[in-house]
Parts: sequence; C-alpha cells; structure tokens
Amino acid sequence: MAQREELGWFARFALIRREERAACAWAALYFFFILASTFALRPVREQTGVKEGTANLPWLFTGTCVAMVLVHPLYSWLVAKFPRRLFLPLFYQFFGFTLLVFGALYQWTSSEKGSPLNWVFFVWFSVFNVFAIAVLRGYLADVFSPAAAKRVFGVIGVGGTLGAMAGAKFNEVFADDIPRPAFFLCSFVLLELAVFAMTRVAHAARSLQRESAEAQHEVRVEGSLASSVKLAFGSPYLLGMSAVMLLSAMTFTMFYVEQAVIVGQRYADPALTQAQRDALQQADLARIDFWTQTLTFVLELFLTGRVLSRLGTPVALVALPTVAVIGFSWLAVSPTFAVLACVQVAMRGTNYGLASPARDVLYTPLSREVKYRVKSLIETFVWRVGDLLGVWVKPTVQSLGGGLAGVAVTIGILWAAIALWLGRTHERKEREAAERRNLTAA
Repeated sequence: MAQREELGWFARFALIRREERAACAWAALYFFFILASTFALRPVREQTGVKEGTANLPWLFTGTCVAMVLVHPLYSWLVAKFPRRLFLPLFYQFFGFTLLVFGALYQWTSSEKGSPLNWVFFVWFSVFNVFAIAVLRGYLADVFSPAAAKRVFGVIGVGGTLGAMAGAKFNEVFADDIPRPAFFLCSFVLLELAVFAMTRVAHAARSLQRESAEAQHEVRVEGSLASSVKLAFGSPYLLGMSAVMLLSAMTFTMFYVEQAVIVGQRYADPALTQAQRDALQQADLARIDFWTQTLTFVLELFLTGRVLSRLGTPVALVALPTVAVIGFSWLAVSPTFAVLACVQVAMRGTNYGLASPARDVLYTPLSREVKYRVKSLIETFVWRVGDLLGVWVKPTVQSLGGGLAGVAVTIGILWAAIALWLGRTHERKEREAAERRNLTAA
C-alpha cells in the first residue's frame, strides 16, 4: 500500500509498479507502432476485398489459408533455429522489405478488379497482419508474469489502440489525397520504429523477476510444426484455446462477408469513377477502424485490467461471443451500413479491449515452448482455418435454404460455453500453481 501511495494517482489507476514502468512504456510503444503500421494498410486490404466482390472472397480466404499452411513451417523452423533477440527483429524487417516491394508494384502496375496484384496483396497482408500481432503477444506474455499480465496488459494495450487509431485516421484523412504506394511507405517506417521499441522492451525487462535465467540466456525453442500441432491438440486446455480461436475467426469472417456486401452496394452512383468509389469505400472502412479503436481505448483504460483482476478471466472471455450473438441478430433484422458499422465497432472493440488481453493471460502460466510455438500456431494457422470455414458459411447456408443468423447464434452460444470453461480452468490452474509456490516457500 505504501508503494502504491508513493507512486500517486497513476499507479492507483493503472496498477503498474515502479519496477515495471520502463518495460510497460516500451511495450506500449512497441504495440503502438505495430498497430499503426498494420492499420495504415488495413483499409486498403478491406477495400481490395470489396472491389474483388463477394463471389471471390471465399477464394481469397482459401488462398490465405493455403499461404498460412506454407508459411507456418518456415516460421517454426526459424523459431527453433535462432534466439529471440535475433529472430524477432529479422522477422519484422523481412515484412518491412515486402512492404516496399508492394508499394513499388502498386506504383507501376494496374490494380483494377481481377488484377493478380490485388489477390497477392490480400493474401500477403492477411498473413502479415496475423503473424505480426501473434509474435508481439507471445513476446509480451514471455516478458511479464501471470500476475503482472493481468494488471498491465490492458494499459499496454492502450498503446496499441492509440497506434491503431492513428493508422486508421491517417488512412481515412488521406484516402483521397495521396497515392496508394504512400500508405506502404508509411507502414514500413512505422514497422522499423516498432523493431527499435521491441529491443528496448528486452533491455527494460531485465529488471523484472520474470526475466529468468532461461530468458536471459535466450534458450531456443526447438521443435517442428508436427510437434507444435501435437502440443496444441494434445492438451484439453490448449484444445479449448484452439476452439475459441476457430469459432471467433468464423464469426468475424461471417461479419466480414456481410460488410463486403453492404459496402459494395454503397456509392453506386454511376457518375463516380472507380478511383472515387474506391477512395470513398476505403475512407468508410478506415472510419469503422477508427471508432473501433476509440471504443477499445475506453475499455482498456477503464475496464480491462479491472475486469481481469476482479471479475476474472471467464467474464472477459464470454463478453465477445455475447456481443456477437446480439450483433448478428440485429444485423439480420436491419442490414444497413449504419447497423453494420455499430456492430463491427462493438465486436472489434470488445475483442481488442477484453477478449484479446484475456486470451493473452491464458498463456502466461505456460512454458516458453507453448508461447512461441503453440500460441503462434493457434493465432495464425487456426485463425485462418476459421476464416476459411467462416467465408464458406454464407454460400453453403444459402444453397441449403437456411438462415445465416441462426447459424451465427448457434456458433456464438457454443463459443461462449467453451470460453466459460476455459476461463474457469485457467483460474483453477492459477490457484494450483499458487498453492505449489506456497508449499515450496514453506
């Protein structure tokens, strides 16, 4: 209590201890630049999907899933081959180089509907976006202890949210004023700044108790993709995480398909050129991203840490499927752009503000092997499999004469049940670990 009083209002509000402040500040900057980089480009990817049409979306997501299958073994090999301090910067800098390549291609080639460049960019960005954030979250779960994670992940997430807001607002404001290659260059610069901030997190974290001898000696995480799959599916706890991620991805992709339909019908005025229509749609999608991150900011600042610390992980995990069920029911009754925007903001805000930090907390008691190999498998490959299943739901249901809302509600209820079990299992594991530590200390 004395320490909290000494640190003043911020410590009481943010629940950050003195020795954690430097690591938290750099972690927040790391998160800021990663999300600013991805959200500066995200509306470009979203508008590309709208341009290619809902008939092509299943094939775009199928290509993404195939790409993930091909890329993940390489990622697993790199994790096993190189220590963290070498692998992570090189990982981000490789993607930074590809940003420059895409910027040049968009400058020199056509991006009309049906262009191979659109398809390649859609798939590439989908892989880049998932891996960039999965690696970040695995790294932060490795740096902070389970108890610290519950207190500080929400505050660190505020940095990411502000970065996403900045990237989305940049895209919204300049969608009609600067050429598409400029967005790639901006994303590249932000990614390089993220690499610098990440190296400072490692330096600041040396003072934390979490940085054990294992972490400081940069023990490599050995193992193949097959062993990662065996780890993920050999444990009911990790299998539950995979199921939650799969159902979450399916639901978000079902919303994504509805978004493509509604936004694609917007600005149908024949007087508009294709470039004007693209810019207006891109600005709308960036606006949704911006308000999503505004809601996320409010949740992270005022609720995330307190919900996780006081109400518990189960409440934070169940919140998202509950919002999804309500949102899809509303959209089924009133399929308008205004309703779509409200539902997307509520869904994504709850995901970023509550569900993602809660899922990160689930990994904190687990080994480094799980954090770097299984976590990445679940948050990349499993997520993209969920995307693939979700994008085929609508054409399948329509061919059978069923209703999409009923399927979405059923998925949401199953998702909530598994999330509740997972959260309760995590809290039981934490109690058991605390009892073991107390026995060892005694």
